[in-house]
Amino acid sequence: MIQKKIPPQYTIKILKKRLLLFLMLLFLADFVFIALHSIEALTSLIENDLYSLYKDGGYSEIYQYIKWFWIIILISYLSITNKSIHYGSWVLIFTYILFDDAFEIHENLGRNITEYLTFLQPLGLRIQDIGELVISSFAGIILLFFIAFSYMHGNERFRKISRDMFVLLSVSAFMSIFFDIAHSSIHIGRITTGIFGVAEDGGEMFSASLMLYYIFFQSLTNQNDDTFSFIDNFLPNTLKKSLKIPDNQ
Repeated sequence: MIQKKIPPQYTIKILKKRLLLFLMLLFLADFVFIALHSIEALTSLIENDLYSLYKDGGYSEIYQYIKWFWIIILISYLSITNKSIHYGSWVLIFTYILFDDAFEIHENLGRNITEYLTFLQPLGLRIQDIGELVISSFAGIILLFFIAFSYMHGNERFRKISRDMFVLLSVSAFMSIFFDIAHSSIHIGRITTGIFGVAEDGGEMFSASLMLYYIFFQSLTNQNDDTFSFIDNFLPNTLKKSLKIPDNQ
């Protein structure tokens, strides 16, 4: 019996559909942690703060550590299978994110530099918040330098993955910073403050799940497939040329 060879594009479509189940499972787990947090915060049904999204070393935070760790492993796998050291720049970024989450690097360093920050705090922010933003910005600039260098010297597959990851990570960072500021500076009621807090931590959880799904997908195929093709399609042509994006993407 002669078996028909399935075209690569159909294989990719099948893989996408099957991996959507993995993404849904990740999102479901995120939602469960948010629900447990809400029950713990608003009722007496759960009297264990380890279910809180805000608890250092809590269950949801451990779950986040696992996702960051999996992303690091998968990107390392991509580096090996694609025989490219450039993926190491992304390994560096997510390693920093993991250690920052686990050891509160930007919080601790931000607290240490607050004595040198004497200007008037904008938007009602605490001086601690300003210190954390300074440290995060400094770390981000250094890490983005490695990404930019790798992007300039990497092949098109690496650039494509980097563009997608940069957008996903930027959205995650924006949500985290925006809601963190709102959570710290806006106090118009317990419920509103709680919503901002859940939006900050919950948004980070969903973003991490999406990035994990994306990297997992890329690790299972060698195709230069546009999982998030709109990122390239909606870029202006002048920007495409500066980023060395082929017009046929």
